[in-house]
Amino acid sequence: MKRITIYILAWTFALSMSAQEQNVGEKLAATPSLSVFSSLVEACDLQAELAKYNDEEYERLYQAGTFPVEEYSSIHGFKLYSPQHRRYGYTVFAETDSFYERAIGKTASSITTDDVRAWIASNGWYAGSDDALQQFVCYHILPVSLDSAHLVIHYNELGYNRNDSLPVPTVFTSEHYETLNEGRFLLQLSEGGGVDGIYLNRRPVLDNGMRGTYYEQGTPLVEGIAVDASKAITSLNGYIYPIDDALVYTDEVKTKVLGGRIRYDLASLFPELINGGYRLNLDKTAIQRNLLIPASSEYQYFDNLWIADGCSFCYLDGYDKNWLNYQGDEFNVTGHYDFTFRLPPVPTDGVYELRVATQNNNQRRSVAHFSIGHDRNNLVATGLPVDMRLGGIYWRDYIHSISSHLGWAVDTDDDAMNRLMDLRLREKGYMKAPNHYSQRPENASVRNHGDGLRRVLWRGEVKAGETLYLRLQDMLGRGFENYQCYLDYVEWCPVSVCDNPDVPEDIW
Repeated sequence: MKRITIYILAWTFALSMSAQEQNVGEKLAATPSLSVFSSLVEACDLQAELAKYNDEEYERLYQAGTFPVEEYSSIHGFKLYSPQHRRYGYTVFAETDSFYERAIGKTASSITTDDVRAWIASNGWYAGSDDALQQFVCYHILPVSLDSAHLVIHYNELGYNRNDSLPVPTVFTSEHYETLNEGRFLLQLSEGGGVDGIYLNRRPVLDNGMRGTYYEQGTPLVEGIAVDASKAITSLNGYIYPIDDALVYTDEVKTKVLGGRIRYDLASLFPELINGGYRLNLDKTAIQRNLLIPASSEYQYFDNLWIADGCSFCYLDGYDKNWLNYQGDEFNVTGHYDFTFRLPPVPTDGVYELRVATQNNNQRRSVAHFSIGHDRNNLVATGLPVDMRLGGIYWRDYIHSISSHLGWAVDTDDDAMNRLMDLRLREKGYMKAPNHYSQRPENASVRNHGDGLRRVLWRGEVKAGETLYLRLQDMLGRGFENYQCYLDYVEWCPVSVCDNPDVPEDIW
């Protein structure tokens, strides 16, 4: 009897390991309640894409010693590590069979691909597309592996206490990711604002005044689709989340959900960080929490980043360090730098402002030339170089600290004066940091921290889904290798929001 029990346990463990080793596509096919969506993935020939996991070329170069495995940084005062792996990952939001049975009116086992094509066409979705089914299915897939802790990043938003045993979301918080569609479609994930649960493409009505709470009030403009993170299906290279409503990139999503200001932590633009387990890694014993991103003529680690020689491009883990950064982490670049990254897309055609965080301290003494455009090798200057020595209160160089004369000041009880100060800062190309997040432990909004600024970099026509690149070049030259170029987050904001004479852009 004891031997039989051992055999049963061994067999159960083997089955568990086998399931864990299945990739996302295989796990979809093995989940009975997702048979219709799995058949759509197969019809769109996406199995090979969803099977990708380990970048073998990076493994070969890493093992051959192409990249420095460990390097002490005298500038940062700690060790930096080249990533051990470069991984691919996926997150799939899949409608259940019971949903398709209700929507199409047939049993799941009898629903065909043609049935789904006809259903998509009857709703007018992706009209004009060469392959509406392909567009429909790809919009359900993110090329980044998001477990339940990464669906919506909670770290230092206003009122949130990450040190609680069971932290509770506070203000409305959202993330935006590109889906697998070639047209660079966007999907929003959100949580907080006083409403339980995670949602896809939700547009709430928020209490977003200067004295507001940034919690939901009243009925949302777009309800969105609820995601039950507890039902996540784990695979070798990602996660599957069953949903019970049609996930579609409609005009309503583009204009109502995504039609305002969109903020991206820069780390979210590089899926390799989450896929490799490096972003929001709260394991304090892990050594690879501060990364030296490989810069080699032989290899490009981030698909969306190009690094020139002489540039030390670092991803720094700021978790539990009480840094001023949005979501706790940052990119910090030293040396005579020159690098370019692909900007996130916008959802609709229009005139947009592009903003970047330019937080200032005694170490960030860089002056950066920014350029933008569609041709990565032929970009146009956004304007005058950005002096990162300039903060809200002080201008700092290596030994001096003098008034910046920007007119920055802490908010007062007079909201009219606060708005006037915001306008004066904008006239000089600056904005206060958003009220959305705080610097622990005092939980004071970063809006009222003199080192927290947003710089308005550029304004121009942008088409939905088009690709733009942003390049940063060091303007101080050799001899200033210890100066830091800091990157935290970027924002796209339509001028219909930031130039609205009737409803000023909110401070959040």
